Amino acid sequence: MEKTEVARLVALTGLSKQVVATAIGTSVASLRRWERGDSIPDDKRAELISLAGGDRPAPTSPRKIPAAHLAQFPSHMLIEEPARRSQGGTLRDA
Repeated sequence: MEKTEVARLVALTGLSKQVVATAIGTSVASLRRWERGDSIPDDKRAELISLAGGDRPAPTSPRKIPAAHLAQFPSHMLIEEPARRSQGGTLRDA
């Protein structure tokens, strides 16, 4: 998987790198290394593709995250992420 592919998949999730890393069971540092082109383990690649909604073209609108994925995160992370995005101007209406 090339470095731009990892970054594209992370962006498709609509979540922060911290939340994505937690969801696939790795560190943010590892996720950043993979975005720069380091080799990503097959199991983590599969989890990242699944979290991003499968191996499909980018949707034209933000996708809905399945409840099963959201249930993996502590509630404070789900509350803090939209607040962080609204302050940074990156929060989009669904």
